[in-house]
Amino acid sequence: LKNSLSGPIPSQLSSTTNLRQLLLFHNSLSGTIPPQLLSSMTKLRYLDLSRNSLFGTLPSQLSNLAQLSSLLLFHNSLSGTIPSQLSNLAAVTALLIHANRFEGAAPSFSTMSSLVKLT
Repeated sequence: LKNSLSGPIPSQLSSTTNLRQLLLFHNSLSGTIPPQLLSSMTKLRYLDLSRNSLFGTLPSQLSNLAQLSSLLLFHNSLSGTIPSQLSNLAAVTALLIHANRFEGAAPSFSTMSSLVKLT
């Protein structure tokens, strides 16, 4: 079901350092993905920001999420290149980033030995 959250992702979420899942999918969130959010949530295992109106580039701080198993960012307006640091996320089993505005060559995902779903 669609929620009605709007505006930017609150930077105050970065204080929730023990959070394991962040599910903000299917809202009307806009703006960029706050780098400080990714720097502090090192225990995060599941991140779903899909089906929003997020834009800008993927922060390199995504590579700080070493325990992440699922990264769902599809159906946004994210752009730029896909950071090569994503391939350092060895625990990721699902990487769904389709339906955005990425460009350039995709990084090699061969080091992501747990990856079973990539779109």
